Amino acid sequence: MNNSRPLPSWKKLLFVGSTLTLLGGSLNLAWNTNVLGPDSLCRDVASAAQIQRAFGHTGRLVDTNATEIPRRDSNPQGFRCTVRQTTKLLGREEGHLRLEGSQDPPGYRFPSLNTGRSTETSFFSGRSTGAVSDYTGWIILPESCWKGSGKESGAYTVEASATGGELKRIELARLLVDAANHVSRRAGCAAGALAAPAELQAPAKLQHTDFAKVCGIDGFSVPPIKSSRQGTPRETTRPLTDPIWACDLFLDDSRGPYASFTVTRDRLLVSAARKKSHGSVNNELVTSCAGNDTYFAMNGSAQYRRMAARTDGAALPDERSLFVSFVKAAGKSLGCGSITP
Repeated sequence: MNNSRPLPSWKKLLFVGSTLTLLGGSLNLAWNTNVLGPDSLCRDVASAAQIQRAFGHTGRLVDTNATEIPRRDSNPQGFRCTVRQTTKLLGREEGHLRLEGSQDPPGYRFPSLNTGRSTETSFFSGRSTGAVSDYTGWIILPESCWKGSGKESGAYTVEASATGGELKRIELARLLVDAANHVSRRAGCAAGALAAPAELQAPAKLQHTDFAKVCGIDGFSVPPIKSSRQGTPRETTRPLTDPIWACDLFLDDSRGPYASFTVTRDRLLVSAARKKSHGSVNNELVTSCAGNDTYFAMNGSAQYRRMAARTDGAALPDERSLFVSFVKAAGKSLGCGSITP
């Protein structure tokens, strides 16, 4: 005689619900987290946890195209790796983060190393030197890692670039610091660990240009741009006393800057400026300013050169004249005394 009785309906529902919950939780862990995945990626250059924090959300991580990290006494720039983050959550697209070691190319002029406009860039200086934006970043390795001479010389950096959504800037900066420390230790050139910044400079905001006080610098002036067809003249600027200062001049909110200016007293950036090969248009200067080695630089665009060549009475100074005017005014504001590039 069979004494078994069918389960009550509520117990069946409870069993099915529990099974579905368990299955759903397992799929969530498999699809939307890195549980049971690798703790580090890119041959241990970056921790999985820090990459997740840089993305700003969790997902499944996998690295591709990871090259061997250079060993002791070798070139620390020779590595690259891409990390892919996937998730099944609605509204989130697949993310990619590329890490790469590189050397400043000849003619490189700070600050346009992948981060673009200074309006989109947060700089950091002190126990580590670099910059981050919502999609890119870079950090300079210790000077003991810079190898070569002449055209082969220059600062070595770790760069990051991302697609598939904005990164968390402070977490990207911490990721870059960790990566730089690992690369320099592996290459045998570490001179003490770099430290992540506690905070970042806020990105500069666009504001209307005062042509009698360009970039907020007393005594730095250019002729007003009168043609409305050129757009609205705007600029970005920060306090000139910041360790890394940059100012971009724009003709509207969307196009790239037609001129960019830089002043920095950051030790690594000044050293990089002293070592690198200069381009044919040398709108750069390293000089002592109030007892501190200081780097001045300017980039003029093709757009600026066209405006400087105008013959309708609204021409701007040529690039060299503009740079000289900038250095004299900025130097005076910083207490550099009389300096002429």
